This record gives sequence, C-alpha cells and structure tokens, in this order.
Amino acid sequence: MNGPGRRRLNRYPNQPTLSSTAYEESLASVAQSTNTAWSHWLDELSGTHRFSMGTGEVTRYLGTYGSGRVAKAVLMGAIPPFLLKTADNPEGVDQSVFDGIMAAVVADRPAYFKDFLDNFYNVDVLRPARISDQAWQNSFNVAVAASAHAAYACVGTWLTDFRADLPKIDVPVLLVHGDADRILPYAATAARLPGLIKDLTFVTVEGGPHNIAWTHPEVVNPALLDFLAK
Repeated sequence: MNGPGRRRLNRYPNQPTLSSTAYEESLASVAQSTNTAWSHWLDELSGTHRFSMGTGEVTRYLGTYGSGRVAKAVLMGAIPPFLLKTADNPEGVDQSVFDGIMAAVVADRPAYFKDFLDNFYNVDVLRPARISDQAWQNSFNVAVAASAHAAYACVGTWLTDFRADLPKIDVPVLLVHGDADRILPYAATAARLPGLIKDLTFVTVEGGPHNIAWTHPEVVNPALLDFLAK
C-alpha cells in the first residue's frame, strides 16, 4: 500500500514541528543583528507590523525580548490572545476545528487552500466588488507553491497561548481586525485584546474578512498612516 495517497498521508506528521518560538527567535536574530546595514534599517523603521499568524510572532517577541528596538507595533487580523478553547479559555475555538484543518491539508492540499482562501476573502459576500477572481487566483498560486510540510505544521503554531506576553508590551499598538473574519474569529481574538494591551488603538473593519488589507484599503491604509505619524 505505497500509492501516492498513502505516502501523502504519512509524510507530514513525521516531520519536525514548527512553533511560535521559532518565528520569534528568527525575528530576534534580525532585530539584534550587529550588522551595520540591518541595524541602520531597524533604527530607521523603529516599528513592526505583522498580519495573521505573524501577530503572534511580534507579540511573543515583545513579551520575550522587550521593546528596545521597537517604537510601535501593528497587529492586523490578530491571533492573540489564545485561539484554542480550553478549560481556562472558553472563548477559544474547539480543537476539533484544527484537527479538521490538518486532516484536510493531508488529504488534498490544493482543495484545502481553495476553501481557506474563499473564507480568507469572504468571496461569497465580497466578490467581485472587493476581491476579483484574478486576485484570488494569485493568492492561490502563492499558497500551493509553498512548502507542503509548512502548510501542515504551521497549524500547531496557531494554538500558542500569548496571554502572558500581552501585559509586557509597553509600546503603542494598533489593532485592525475585520468583524466578519472567518479565519481568526473576531470574538475569539481581537475583541478580547482591549484591556490586555496597555496602549491600544483598536480599529474594527465593519464587514471585513481576514485579509482586510486587500478588501478594505480605504479603512486600513489611513489607520496605518495616522498611527505611524503620531
């Protein structure tokens, strides 16, 4: 029983796992670089902007390494505070959802990405006015060209608990999140962050899906520019 389907089923679980710590350590290695060119660039930028699972990266970075080289942070389509439903986190999402995602990646990765991107952009509601077929196809092309193992293994990083990191953030933070986000549900993520981050500016994009930067630039871009100008 060594057909393509069987090999595909067994390949991903035996690979090394990813973690939010790995992402955060990569960011730290850049931020703390002694290379003159990188250091000058970081000093000029003095801020960090992350989207989706990358918002966990910057949250863990600030919670672990502090804000010595960061003046501001932007969380767009945020994954903190803690996505997984547990006894002490009843607002989270059931483990069965993530088990289903991983099974779908193994069974038919292109089909999984098709469903994922439909919900990434809320195409049933927002196409064609805010997401064209061509823009959707471009995202699909990028997704299916990515590492098959990473597509499977990254799901586990979504379940990282960032609650202890959030009170340690001591720089201004802009949070931008769509209230119709189907990937990182608004109620389980962004709506819980006020009160957990000291200096937070919160912009809710009405009717916004996960990728609000593409579908609602008239809301996202002014919010970013105004925050960075302060």
